Amino acid sequence: MKSLFLALALAFAGIALADVPNTPPPNELPKAAEPLPVEAPKHPEGIEKAGAGVISGGWEYVYAAYGLAVLGIAGYGLSLFVRKPKERPS
Repeated sequence: MKSLFLALALAFAGIALADVPNTPPPNELPKAAEPLPVEAPKHPEGIEKAGAGVISGGWEYVYAAYGLAVLGIAGYGLSLFVRKPKERPS
């Protein structure tokens, strides 16, 4: 019975692979056409002449953010010190 299944499997494998070519595929793929150069669109108000992502000023916000962070960390540390469990006598 096993030999019958083996023979059928080989027959079906031969039929399934009958249309596969024996030559390997070519190494080079066809090259795609290069796109034509396109000019960048212009904004109607001419804002493309503005600075490239450089923010000037705004240090008040930075100082306030760092100040709040330091106050929060200091307050949390103080709350840990106040809530520290008392040592038990041995």
